[in-house]
Amino acid sequence: MEGLVGSGYDAYFGTYVADDATGVVKTTLLAALSPENVGQTFERRIRVEGDALTLELDTRSASGEALHRTLRWRRLA
Repeated sequence: MEGLVGSGYDAYFGTYVADDATGVVKTTLLAALSPENVGQTFERRIRVEGDALTLELDTRSASGEALHRTLRWRRLA
C-alpha cells in the first residue's frame, strides 16, 4: 500500500473477494488511516493452515524500501 503510516500501523475497512483457487484476496478500501488509499483495491496472498489464517503483502515504504508484511490470526475456540 502506497500510503502506509510511518510507524508500521495501518487501519482500513472495505469489501473483499477471496479466490480459493489462486490464494488471493482483493480488498477495496472504503475508509483508511491513509486517505489516499480509499477507493483503491489491494491484493494479498491468503493461506489457511489448521487454525491459522495468514495474509501477506509485498509493498514499499514511503522512502521506496521493499517491505514484506505478514498478518496472522489464530482461532482460539
